[in-house]
Order: sequence, then structure tokens, then C-alpha cells
Amino acid sequence: MNKKRLILPILLLSCLLPLHGQQAKPAWVTQHPVNPFGFAGVGMALVSEVDYQQKAKQHALADLVSEIKIDIAVNSLMHTIDKDGVASVTFAEAIRSSAKAEIEQYRLVDSWQGDGQYWVYYELSRADYDAYMEARRQKAIRDGFDFWYRGHTLLAQGDLNSAVELLLKAMEVIEPVINQELLCSYEEKTINLGMEIYASLTSLFANVTVVLNPSTLSVVPFKGITDPVAIGVYRNGTPLKNIHLTADFLSGEGDLSAPAPTNEAGVSALYIRNITSKQAQQQIRVKMQDAPFAPYLKGAYATFFSKVLATLPEARLTLNLAATPVVAYMHTLPGSLEGLSRSIGSLLTNNFFSVTDTPNGADVTVTTETRIRLGRTV
Repeated sequence: MNKKRLILPILLLSCLLPLHGQQAKPAWVTQHPVNPFGFAGVGMALVSEVDYQQKAKQHALADLVSEIKIDIAVNSLMHTIDKDGVASVTFAEAIRSSAKAEIEQYRLVDSWQGDGQYWVYYELSRADYDAYMEARRQKAIRDGFDFWYRGHTLLAQGDLNSAVELLLKAMEVIEPVINQELLCSYEEKTINLGMEIYASLTSLFANVTVVLNPSTLSVVPFKGITDPVAIGVYRNGTPLKNIHLTADFLSGEGDLSAPAPTNEAGVSALYIRNITSKQAQQQIRVKMQDAPFAPYLKGAYATFFSKVLATLPEARLTLNLAATPVVAYMHTLPGSLEGLSRSIGSLLTNNFFSVTDTPNGADVTVTTETRIRLGRTV
């Protein structure tokens, strides 16, 4: 019986493998993957880079969170303060950045190295992301409420500076979830925490008043005021302590003391050391310093709170100059020209001064000294 041999062509397996043992480039490298049940992120780093694997991972996670759409709830604070679309961009990026730093439920799907490059592919399921965001929302409500409540309490007690610090911390806490509805219970009713924090900050100075006692003074030029002007700072009638104040001339000129911070009774004092202008009516402005509230002008809230600082309360002190002329005593040093002294005295007399020959009772002393040196011919 004749036996037939079956001859099959044998292909070398080496022909099917990429050169140098390199794996074939996966499809997700050339075309970004789509995950219908979550989010996909792909990142690449050059093998020549230091810590290239970690860099590729960071790029992949950044790519992953960039796919996350930030929806803005109608009753969210972001919806309220977003007037021109700037808030959406600013806070959406902040939300994504914090998510990239905190999300741990993502998983590595695949990696590939070739052509001097290192690629990684990560996925995050939508269910895991939603659970993470809900947990973060609840924590933000708890922590944000704590800061808001303590700040709200201190504000009612007259500690404005500490209240501002706590209210700003409350805003920082809710920032990662500022696009969501933040409802909680307070005094047996439901409040929107984001709205409450924002309202507390934007109305900080709405009911703050600066009161001067007296508010009008009769003064004499080139003299100070013996008794200080009392400055009271109150919010809804409650004294505000440790409030820093500034005082300056809006019209006229003179030398003023720097008011000390208000005491426990909300009171400070202003000393007018001298009036150096002969303007008939002058005004001094006393207002709260904006330096303690500098955090308003930093970060994502600068645009929203810059107008708040523009509402810092102030008060104005009116100074009415007495009609009595200033009495000046002319003191001429020995060896000086008497004619020059008389000319200066005449000049003073013509400019609302009364010149006297004796120092007793004079308001100011004018000393003249003549110094003559040999010149040269020009």
C-alpha cells in the first residue's frame, strides 16, 4: 500500500513577530479609545525623560479627567456667580485638577513602549466617579458648614477679621463641588450652603458704620487739637474689635496720628497734631484698611470680591477754620538785615497773619537770618 505524505508549508514564526522583540503598536495609541461606561485617558512620555513612566501616567490621568463634563446645577453657587462664562472655565478647571489629584478608582488598562516612547492607557468607570463625587460633596457640605457657622457666629460677636478668615476657608472647601447643589439643614430649615457662604462674604460691610465724635471741629491754622477724635466701628450696632483704620486729608493739609486698631468696645482715637493749610474748610477721611482683607483679591474669587472691598465704610471729619488770624512773632537773629525782616513781616501781614513784636501769645515764630558771602563777577 502506497503511503502519501502530507507536506504543509512551514512559516517561520519570526516573520510574524515585530523586529527586536517589540510588541505591535496597539490601536489605542494611534486612535483615542472611547469608553461608553466611563472615561478613558491616554498619556505618553519619552523614554529618555527622567521618571518617564510617572510622567506618562500623569498625562494619561489629565487626559482622563479632561473628558469629564462639568455640569452646573441650577441652584449651585457657580450658576449664580457665572455672569460671563469666566466662572465656568475657572472653576471647571479647578474641579478637574482636584479630581486628578484625589481619584483613586482609575485602573491601568494597558501600556506600550516603542520608538523611544512609553504609552499608558487608564480607565475610570462612571459609577466609581459618581460615587467619589457624591462622597466629596457630602464632605464639602460638612466641612464648609462648620467653617461658615463658626465665621457667622464670630461675625455676630464683632470679630470681623476672624470671621473673614473662616468664611474664606468655607469657600475653599466647597470649591471642588461649587457646581453642585449644596443643601443642608440649619435651625430646622433647609439652606443652600453655597449661597449662604457667598452672601455672608459679599455683605460683610453692608451694615458696618464708622462713627466720628465729634464729626465737625473748629480749628486754628498751625495748631493741633488737644482732645482726640473718637472713632467707633460697628456692625448692626455691635462693636467691631481689632479693626485697622487709616486717616488722611481729602482737602487741606496737616499732621495726623495713625489710629490704633479698635479696642473691645470698637473704639479708636485720632489725634490732629497740626493744621498746616489756611483753607477755610477742610476734610479728613477715616476708613477701614483693606490690607487685612487681601485674600479677597487672590485666587478664583478676586473678580467676585473686588467690588466688596470698594464698599469699605468710611467717615469724614469736617474742619472749619476760625476767622481769627494767626499771630506770628518775628525773631531776627543778630547781624541779619532789618529791612529783609520787615519785608517778610509785611508779606505775612498781607497773607492773613498778624505780626507781633513779643513771643508771648504768638501762634508761630518766624526766625530770619541773613547770610552774605562774596560772589563773583559774571
